[in-house]
Amino acid sequence: MKSCVIISGGRLDYQFASEFIEKEQPEFLITADKGLAFCEKSGIVPTQIVGDFDTLGEALLPKYEAMGVPIRKFNPVKDYTDTEIAVRLGMELGTEKITILGASEGNRLDHLFGNVLTMMIPQQAGVDCFLVDVHNRVRILMEPLEIRKKEQYGKYISLVPLTTDVHGVTLTGFKYPLWDYRFNVQTSGSLGISNELTEEIGKIDFRSGILLMLECTD
Repeated sequence: MKSCVIISGGRLDYQFASEFIEKEQPEFLITADKGLAFCEKSGIVPTQIVGDFDTLGEALLPKYEAMGVPIRKFNPVKDYTDTEIAVRLGMELGTEKITILGASEGNRLDHLFGNVLTMMIPQQAGVDCFLVDVHNRVRILMEPLEIRKKEQYGKYISLVPLTTDVHGVTLTGFKYPLWDYRFNVQTSGSLGISNELTEEIGKIDFRSGILLMLECTD
């Protein structure tokens, strides 16, 4: 599976990110604006660089241009965030899996929600997309999923509806099972938060709609 890791411009645990990249060995490593600062400090050369560089500035760019790294510069007045531009580039490159680091922690909740919605773009195209940090792994479910206990990211698994309704939600192998439940953004409240696997394999079934799945640790 051809994979892509994107280093976004949000708060980033450098040790975690370095170890993640070393383990993942992605075909493509794309930095979005300030994400380039991580590569510079860590001694890692990205495969592509994108952004408007209103946060990082352009002082580092000549160094990577001289190394032959493709750079796409954008006007700060644009329709897409730097992270979305990086995601779209990852799709252009033909990747089958995109992982975004540095996009789920920080002070800007607007960017967090924007990044979650950006994940819909690759998912609708059949490309798996994840937001990952030290404590969380986030993905969008457009079809049923089986998750193995030994492969889960953290102790807790939470489900949040991304469409108005998600019909027929059935959870088996979980501490709090469900049977043919209708998740509704107006009435379900926090029902799907902080579930746990009790079996080696947990099954998340549903007939229609889209779920946001969050695997979390304390």
